Amino acid sequence: MVHVTNAAAAAASSSISASRSRPPPTSARSGSFRAGSPLPTIPSNRSRFSSVLQRVSSHTHYQTFPTPAPRSAGRRPSSESDYYNDASPDSHDGSTPLPVKQLALLAVLSLAEQSALNSISPYLPEMVESFPGMRDDQVGLYVGLLASAFALAQLATNLFWGYLSDVIGRKPTMLAGTSLLCGCFILFGFCTRYYQIILVHVAMGLLNGNAVVVPSCLGELTDRTNQSKAFTWLPVVYGIGSITGPALGGLLVGKLVPDRYPFLAPNILAAALLAFSVVILAIWFEETLEDRETHGAWTERFPWLSILTKSPKTNNSHGSGLVEEI
Repeated sequence: MVHVTNAAAAAASSSISASRSRPPPTSARSGSFRAGSPLPTIPSNRSRFSSVLQRVSSHTHYQTFPTPAPRSAGRRPSSESDYYNDASPDSHDGSTPLPVKQLALLAVLSLAEQSALNSISPYLPEMVESFPGMRDDQVGLYVGLLASAFALAQLATNLFWGYLSDVIGRKPTMLAGTSLLCGCFILFGFCTRYYQIILVHVAMGLLNGNAVVVPSCLGELTDRTNQSKAFTWLPVVYGIGSITGPALGGLLVGKLVPDRYPFLAPNILAAALLAFSVVILAIWFEETLEDRETHGAWTERFPWLSILTKSPKTNNSHGSGLVEEI
């Protein structure tokens, strides 16, 4: 009896192990390749794939458009039709010619200003030392205070001169600032006390707005094709002024009234250079500011501004005739 039960148990265990080792029956799948059956379709993941591509391409692409060249010096197209006419491919074959006359006038102004400002440096320590009450071991301190006062005053009024040039125009702002700077140099030659040159030096910094207005004029006189050429000459002119100014200032010390005002001669020359630049700018320089609406109100209050804001002559006879006909 025991043998029978053992044999039955062994047979049951062998059948269970055989059923486990036997591979399961394969069912017919719709995606299997058979003769005459349609090709299997792969599920589409386009939305997921496109989102991955969007995450990969994270760089922003900008579309640039050509800047039309101004038809005249310092002028941009006055209407949208002029803009698209100037932006044609034929108008961008080469760079726009530089307005030589306007740039030359700005160069004369910058050269006169830099020569005048740099003419002070050769004799300034000697001038400070000649004042009563100055100690020899503190001359460097007093000269450094003068230079810092000038730079601080110029920094404080840069935004004001820029805003003023936007309101009344570039030309009257440059003429007013340069004229006042010319008067400061004349006063500087007559100073006999340290507090006097401090006040005059601060006034020079407050009235020196050409450092802001001249680059603005350059930007309005040029476009993208010739802007780099025009701005390259600005530091060249400043460098020439850094050479001529100290040379003239050092050579003219003591040449005019040497006993009482030994430093008057270089300041008279600096004032003469600035006055010369004011005259030629007032006669030949053309206003570069585009917005004329604000100019009308200022010229009504101050008639002399109409002379200072002279604009280039344009022939509008055809345009006026069309308006009259309409």
